[in-house]
Amino acid sequence: MLFIILVILDLLTLYLLFFLSYLIKVFFKIGVQFSFEFYITNLYWLPIFVVILLYFQGIYTNRFSFFEESYRIFRVLTIGLLSILAFALIYNVYAISRYMILVFWIFGSLFLTLQKYIFKRLIFKKGYFLKKVYIINSHQDYDFVKRIIIDNIYLGYKIVNDENLADDVILLNPAMDLKEISKLFKKYKNVKFAFAESGI
Repeated sequence: MLFIILVILDLLTLYLLFFLSYLIKVFFKIGVQFSFEFYITNLYWLPIFVVILLYFQGIYTNRFSFFEESYRIFRVLTIGLLSILAFALIYNVYAISRYMILVFWIFGSLFLTLQKYIFKRLIFKKGYFLKKVYIINSHQDYDFVKRIIIDNIYLGYKIVNDENLADDVILLNPAMDLKEISKLFKKYKNVKFAFAESGI
C-alpha cells in the first residue's frame, strides 16, 4: 500500500513541477514558445520515466536514511535528465525544451526530496506503515543501534522483542554460522546486516 501511495505522490509532484517549469519558461519568454498542451503531449512520459528510474534505485522498495534517499533521487534526476538532454541535442528534438528540463531537474532535486521528507516523517510519526524489526545477536552495541533506529524516524522502523512479529531482521555484528543465516533468509523477507561502527 505504501508503495502505491509513494508512486502516486511522486507522479503528482513531478507533473506539478513539469507545469511549473513551463510557467517559468513562458514568464521569462525563453526560446520558442509552445502551448502547455504541446509539451504535455510530447513529454507526458517524463515523470513516468523518472519514477521508473527511482524504482530501480530501490526508492519504493527499501528504507533509506534521508541523506541516502536524497542522494539517490539526485543521481536519478541528474543521469536521467542529462541522457534526455543529450538525446535532444544530438537529434535536435525541438519538442524537448532544454530550459524546461534544466528547471525540472533543479526543482525536482529540491521539492521531490522535500515532499518525501515531510510525508514520511508525518506518516511514520503517526505510526502508519512502520516496519517491525527484530534485532538478533544483540550485545553491548544494541543500545547504539537502537538509538539510531529510534532517532531516524525517516527509516520507518519499529523495534519489536518477538521475532515472530517482525517484518525485517537485523543481524547485529553477526557471529552466526552460514546455516543459521540461511534459515533467516528463508523465514524473513528482508534480513539486514548491521555493524555498530558504521550504523545501519
